[in-house]
Amino acid sequence: MDRSEYYNQSIKRAIQIMHLFNSQEKELSLAEISRKMDIHKSIVYRILITLESEGWLVKNPETNKYMLGIKLLLLSSVVLDDLVVRKTALPIMKKLSAETGETVVLTMYSDGGAICIEKIESDNSIKITSQVGKFFPLHAGATGLAVLMGMPDEIRKEILKRKPLEKFTEKTEIDPDKIIKLVEEAKKDDYIISVGSVDPGVVAIGIPINFTQGNIFMGLSITGPEYRFDEKKISFVVDELKKAKKEILLG
Repeated sequence: MDRSEYYNQSIKRAIQIMHLFNSQEKELSLAEISRKMDIHKSIVYRILITLESEGWLVKNPETNKYMLGIKLLLLSSVVLDDLVVRKTALPIMKKLSAETGETVVLTMYSDGGAICIEKIESDNSIKITSQVGKFFPLHAGATGLAVLMGMPDEIRKEILKRKPLEKFTEKTEIDPDKIIKLVEEAKKDDYIISVGSVDPGVVAIGIPINFTQGNIFMGLSITGPEYRFDEKKISFVVDELKKAKKEILLG
């Protein structure tokens, strides 16, 4: 059965507009949205007014541009609360953070990035700021690269070559082929390390957690300031990450 004949064009366009917003384009004007959608301004305007009235979009009075509304957070919290793996991982992550003294982040692939679905903050005085719902790039930093590691080759390549990759620091690699090679090498050891590729002076060590039966790609990572990560600490963290991964997969 061809389900396309049942599509509601206005709803489809509204969803497509919502997908235009990302970490690089947090605000968009009517003209920008009209151009990206290749739809007349009058049609886009009616959709924007509807989305704004329902709280899905808000208009910045200073820039006269639209951005995603707070109501999305309410829906995301409902989804996150219902994730079984998040509930399973939480006590394991607390233990991991206590043993390593660092921040532990659980991420899952979503819409071209790695979204944080759970985080345990370090008790140390210097903390790495992240939050549940935050998006991490897949190509930069072990937090995102760990998610990338668990993907089939064809999906990984398609994502990395979809559009130009953003450079966050001088250490950020943006060549898709080099990133693919880096990930392939890291898969042999089942973990990956990054230093300052997203935030200067920050070390991240990530490990993929795969649920291939549901095509769910996740990553577990530990992050902290570079000065706390000597060779001995890195070896210890990698061992603890691998133990935590086994516990999470066993449920």
